[in-house]
Amino acid sequence: MAVSKYDKENLSQKDQDRIAAVTAAAERGEMSWADAHNEAESIRSNAGYSGGRYGNEYNSNDRGSSSGSSGGSSGGSNQNNGLHFNGIDYTQTGGGIYGVPTINSDVKNYKQGGVTYQVGANMARRPDLAGKIAISNGYTVFYDDNGYATRAVKGVADYTPHLDINAGNGTYNSAGAWTDNEILTKNDKDTIDKYRKLASEGKMSWADANAKANAIRSGYGYTIDSKGNVTDLLAKSTVDARRQQWGLDTSSPSDAQQNFLNLWNGGSSGGQSIDMDSILSMFGQGNFGGGGSAPEWQGSQWDDLLNQVANELATMNYEDWTKGDQYKALAERYGNQGRMSMQDVLGQISSRTGGLASSYAATAAQQEYNQFMSQLEDVARQMYSSDRSDLLDKANMYRQLGQDDYDKYLDDLGQWNTDRNFQYGAYRDSVEDQRYADETAWEREKYGNTQSENQKSAAQDRIAAYLAAGGKIADLDQDLIAASGLTTSELSAQEKYYTQQAAKKSTGSSSGSSKPRLTAAQTVEALEKGIVNDSTLAAYEYYFGQPYDDGSENKSTKKSFVNGSGVTATPLDYDTIKKNSEAGNYGRKYGMVLGEIQAKFAKGADAGTLADIIDKALKNGDINEAGADTLLRALGY
Repeated sequence: MAVSKYDKENLSQKDQDRIAAVTAAAERGEMSWADAHNEAESIRSNAGYSGGRYGNEYNSNDRGSSSGSSGGSSGGSNQNNGLHFNGIDYTQTGGGIYGVPTINSDVKNYKQGGVTYQVGANMARRPDLAGKIAISNGYTVFYDDNGYATRAVKGVADYTPHLDINAGNGTYNSAGAWTDNEILTKNDKDTIDKYRKLASEGKMSWADANAKANAIRSGYGYTIDSKGNVTDLLAKSTVDARRQQWGLDTSSPSDAQQNFLNLWNGGSSGGQSIDMDSILSMFGQGNFGGGGSAPEWQGSQWDDLLNQVANELATMNYEDWTKGDQYKALAERYGNQGRMSMQDVLGQISSRTGGLASSYAATAAQQEYNQFMSQLEDVARQMYSSDRSDLLDKANMYRQLGQDDYDKYLDDLGQWNTDRNFQYGAYRDSVEDQRYADETAWEREKYGNTQSENQKSAAQDRIAAYLAAGGKIADLDQDLIAASGLTTSELSAQEKYYTQQAAKKSTGSSSGSSKPRLTAAQTVEALEKGIVNDSTLAAYEYYFGQPYDDGSENKSTKKSFVNGSGVTATPLDYDTIKKNSEAGNYGRKYGMVLGEIQAKFAKGADAGTLADIIDKALKNGDINEAGADTLLRALGY
């Protein structure tokens, strides 16, 4: 009952080895031939056929049934629904993102004939999975249109995200995602918290908030869905690559996720070509192969020897073994001994009968010979079993050595991933450090610019006050002039203006001494309503430094100035402006704005430019409505 040609065509190598093992066990006397036959038939039954009485036939079972033949393992309802295979019970659970069912066994190893095996994939028929795939004990099983398992390939074709710790313990809404807290920088975490706040306030949908958050998380190699399930982008991409290789459909990553995968794999991100290994080489230690690709499984050095022994075991049978030199030598030895013993018996009987032949003598001699031939059969089977046992021991030894090689490969791969993850973390830290440095530099530059503007304004105010007090440009400190940013022509225009105002004062022109009861705004409003009397006229001249012009022919005449753009400016009353400016009646930076208007006017600025300066100062709170009105009236508005 060796492995037949039908077994080789329909069974996996592991199942063939199991049939060979039970055969060897029967040959060694460790189990009865009937039990060995039943065990082999149970294996064949799961593949849909029987080997017949001697195990060398192909008799198809009822293709609608998955039950084993007589003497096989009984699996109850599990056996009927495809969850019992090769004497092992399996449990089916739901799938991952691609919905592939998982069919795993609780038992991971089993012993047969003194040999320990790992439980493989469930290859039982599954009509409900016809034309589909399933994952079983680390393999992906493919089913044909009738639900028969056609092949099992090492590796899984589905990815199942894991639940974030805080989503599992109920603190996700209050504390955020544990994964975010552990991995993201503070800036990125704050940005995600901002999206969550906007969504909670109804200013953004939760779907949009999560999409924006995942765009950030993708840069770190993961995403989180609305239920708190975390997807590792590298792990999923490995599954996707495997599915593509096997001709299965995959889900497309988002742009942000693809950028991360391109970055990780040394591709391009955000339109830039990025050499990931060059980046990683900056961090020195842990670069596998100088920052190269992941180690690949090239097979074990013992695979050839294992295949050679396996082929010997697969083709080995007692009938062929008896045709070998070992059996021939054994048969010759026992044949010679049998013939010698037979002749001795004939000689002994003949000596007692005077050399006469007798049927008794012939029968006795033949029995003696047959006894030796019977011993030959026993010894030959023992020797055959010993040879087969030696081969099985070799196979197990090579298999274990191969497994050791594979375990070492897994250790190397794990270390490579650990090193790469560490290096990527260091890379992300460097990116964050650079971003922080850039932001800090920008803040410093912004602060410096603000300080510079404040210093310039203060210098201009000091110069305006100095000139207004009768000072001369020639006597100004050169550092103060440099700090003000004013040009020579701008300074000259201001000096000329204040000189003119001082000259007016010396001729006795003034606007009164006591502060009116009306405010500047109230005065303007009254005059615009046509309330023209001594009080409103006196208040107007007090606040604006010149008599009120109602458009009549008797209006006051003042010398005006025209600049290069044709803009006409009428000087304001110096004492009135100085008094109200110092009292703060025109706004906190009226003097600075007035100085800027004078400087721009002197350089030929047009009316629109000068009006924009006044409007901007008013909006910024540098001057108030009264201050703006004095400047606009001086420009003829």
